[in-house]
Amino acid sequence: MVAVIEILLVTLVLGAALSHATHRTAHATLQLRHQTNLCIALGGECLRRQRSCSGRTLPSLLCGSRGGTCCISGFETFMKTFRKPLKRLPVRDVCHKTTKKCNRRGGRCISSSSPCNTYAARKFCSGYSCTCCFGDHKACTSTPACKGGFCFRGTNKKVCHGGRIIRSGCTGSRCSCCIPKGSQSGNADHCICGKINENRIYGGSDVAPPHKYPWLVGLRVPPYKQNHCGGSIISSTYVLTAGHCLYEGNSGELYDPVKVKVRVGDHNQFSHLDDVKGVTQEVDVEEIIPHEYFIPYRPYHDIGLLRLKIQLDLASHPEVGAVCLPPSAALTYEGAKGVASGWGVIKEDTNVASAVAQEVTIPILGPTCKNTQYGDVTLTSNMLCAGVEEGGKDTCVGDSGGPLTVKEYNRHIIVGITSFGKGCGKPHSPGVYTRITGYLSWIRSKVQDTCLNA
Repeated sequence: MVAVIEILLVTLVLGAALSHATHRTAHATLQLRHQTNLCIALGGECLRRQRSCSGRTLPSLLCGSRGGTCCISGFETFMKTFRKPLKRLPVRDVCHKTTKKCNRRGGRCISSSSPCNTYAARKFCSGYSCTCCFGDHKACTSTPACKGGFCFRGTNKKVCHGGRIIRSGCTGSRCSCCIPKGSQSGNADHCICGKINENRIYGGSDVAPPHKYPWLVGLRVPPYKQNHCGGSIISSTYVLTAGHCLYEGNSGELYDPVKVKVRVGDHNQFSHLDDVKGVTQEVDVEEIIPHEYFIPYRPYHDIGLLRLKIQLDLASHPEVGAVCLPPSAALTYEGAKGVASGWGVIKEDTNVASAVAQEVTIPILGPTCKNTQYGDVTLTSNMLCAGVEEGGKDTCVGDSGGPLTVKEYNRHIIVGITSFGKGCGKPHSPGVYTRITGYLSWIRSKVQDTCLNA
């Protein structure tokens, strides 16, 4: 009896399917009209004699006008297939269009299941499974202080939904920055970069107050107690410096990382009286990373990294912090005022380095510096020049590897690394620096730090 009911159900289903299918194309109609014999549609055949069937026999009504007995081989397999439940088709969790409401907030409509690094609100997008992932408002521009957040316009604090609001984090009329609640940037102050402490340099002055530039570090190779180069903290575990600072001057061989020390939180390199307890220290180096194309004694691709053995605390003490990297590789910073800092000599005709860190402000020159000949060196687009026409202000021996920074949105951005020059402070001979924007992708590929300020 059960088998008969199953047969009738199969018959009804196939009959409905065949009837419905005849409404499609003319070609399909002609094809299906030959299959009005339901036995054949079930994969069987109509036999005149029941005894000749080696499979399962079904009522002759399935054979239609032909008559005979319907014989189906593998009937049990067919029924199992027929009984198998249909798989539910997956819902297409895709949002094809961003609404105007979401677009005005600098956002885009994404699937509710997709990750959003800022803040998501469902009401600004159409579609049950769509949500608006906020971005920078069209009338606002984010600054490095807004890293990990988004810019919104107006005074409605509810837009930030309990996150941290930084009024100076965005530029533009009535623009503010929102660091979403629970985000890494919102909970990790060590990600903040380029903040100076308010309260080789030739022709400059002492850095005042001490530790004004908390990213400035000195590189030294014991037993020498003097910095042979400078460097800049760009993250809790990486220091950026010049490539030639990573090689021994006489042999041209790469330094053994064990030999190199990084002096952090220092001001007077020859005295411990101004050291800050728990902050000023010599940090061991885990790895030295020169640029792959750098050749000792040549200034091309003069850039390198030091990976530290310990993770620096960039949040607890103002004397130690990171400098910001440029936000875009397209920026030239032509005409901007750059600040160079370091412990280099203050007179060209002496080898005596400055005891305390020095700083000098010099204008950054345009791309006319490119293709200029400095001895046997032709300047490239990966270099920049900075200095005054009349001379007198410059970096010098011992300042190599130190930073050249510009101030933007109350943050300092490193745009150059002290590399080389014709003497120190000579007229019509600006200093040459490694252009950071030419190596942003290289830095990002080497620095494995979630809080890299780029």
